[in-house]
Amino acid sequence: MRERRERPHLKKVALAGSSLVVLIVTLIMFFSGQRETSLPPLYENVTRHSAESQASWTGAESKKLMIACQERTWVRVVIDDMEKREVMLNAEEVVVFTAKDRFDLLIGNAGGVKLFYNGKEAKFAGASGEVKRVTLP
Repeated sequence: MRERRERPHLKKVALAGSSLVVLIVTLIMFFSGQRETSLPPLYENVTRHSAESQASWTGAESKKLMIACQERTWVRVVIDDMEKREVMLNAEEVVVFTAKDRFDLLIGNAGGVKLFYNGKEAKFAGASGEVKRVTLP
């Protein structure tokens, strides 16, 4: 009878091939499970301007609120008791809102913002880091 001789290199090739198949299947499963999903932004985008640049506003029908940020702060604005907006502002960022009647604000860092209502600075007392509620007008 003839003896069978094992070929050691065939075992290595089979082991490498099966390892490669397992790796490919794992990668396919990993990448097929990841789909890009679009999440809504947590905060409204703001336009970066210098705090000194103030636009002059006209129009008797609408009220304008400009928030000029000097220190990082979070602001929630309720417009005409209906629409809520939240923004996270960094220093030197400015955001403008329009309303028919009024604005109710919750400011996370009252010392870090200046408010301009219809083009005029709205004076209010607030220290850096202080949470403050402000209603305009």
